[in-house]
Amino acid sequence: MFEKSVPTAQIAYDLRVSEKSVRLWRRRWTAGGTFSEDDYIAFLDQAHQRLRAPIVLIWDNLNTRVGHHMHALTTARPWLTVTRLPAYAPNLNPTEGVWRWMNAA
Repeated sequence: MFEKSVPTAQIAYDLRVSEKSVRLWRRRWTAGGTFSEDDYIAFLDQAHQRLRAPIVLIWDNLNTRVGHHMHALTTARPWLTVTRLPAYAPNLNPTEGVWRWMNAA
């Protein structure tokens, strides 16, 4: 979503956020491709403020999503529901089939 090929104004319009927010997230995304725990929470807080609705996340077990700090941050937000995928669940992750197909070629 934050790739350079998509204009900042278009992303801002689609997400109903300011262009300043898009530029901030785009810099973080392209700087190293990773978000810290605090980056994830800041992004979710902004999304919640814009959407004005509860958010349901289905997350894998990436290290920045399963730590004690992240657990404290997510449980402190009653509007946020986090469901974690099992440690290995290729049947729940459609991209696994794509990777399997690409590796077979």
